[in-house]
Amino acid sequence: MRSSKLFLLPVLILLAVVGSFMPVAAKTETSFELDYVNRYIWRGFDLNPDNHFAIQPSIDFSFENSRWSVNVWQSFSAEDKDLNEVDLTLNYDFPSGKDLSISAGIVHYGWYWVDNFNSEDDTTIETYVVFSWFDAYLAPELSFYHDCMNGNGLYAQLALSKEFVISERQNVELSSTIGYNHKQWISQSGLSDVTAMVSIPLQNSGQVSITPYAAITWPLLNEINPGVCREYWMGVNFAF
Repeated sequence: MRSSKLFLLPVLILLAVVGSFMPVAAKTETSFELDYVNRYIWRGFDLNPDNHFAIQPSIDFSFENSRWSVNVWQSFSAEDKDLNEVDLTLNYDFPSGKDLSISAGIVHYGWYWVDNFNSEDDTTIETYVVFSWFDAYLAPELSFYHDCMNGNGLYAQLALSKEFVISERQNVELSSTIGYNHKQWISQSGLSDVTAMVSIPLQNSGQVSITPYAAITWPLLNEINPGVCREYWMGVNFAF
């Protein structure tokens, strides 16, 4: 970012969208999620190093009769407040067929707890588009993210997943992702990271769903977690 005015752009967009839906505020749907992770692994990077855990709450607002939604996501480090992060996402779901869904939006990343915070150095903006084939085999999802500010570069990711029934009351989901990084936060380009994950949704009769998961991430570029061959991490998701 070269101007502090850019710091206000996502906020102004959010206010405009939310304001346009004020007449149907009573029809706004809100959902909450909370993740507890022993490592914060993002696109192959370890963003909370030294094996420190993080707490990551999320609030999602969707508007009935509208394709717009807003998400506020946070990550709180247990050890270093400078690593605390808040992401503000404005998303739009395009009209699409039953076999393909397309969404796009803008994400504003902020690290507001760093010492001597300033918007030019401690925030950034990313645009994205996501193509999802939920009914296809392995439910492929192809995502493109372009950081136009501090992380200037492109990141693309292919995600695959498959759910297996292991008993009458229990399913297991296996998923994997592979990422390609073109100079986003690094000076290199190429296949950057591979992740394999297993998730086990727990049966419950209340308003909260609980899903523990475990994953292995392999950084593939030298600038992503230098000297680390693989990252083992796990967490649990609570959805309300």
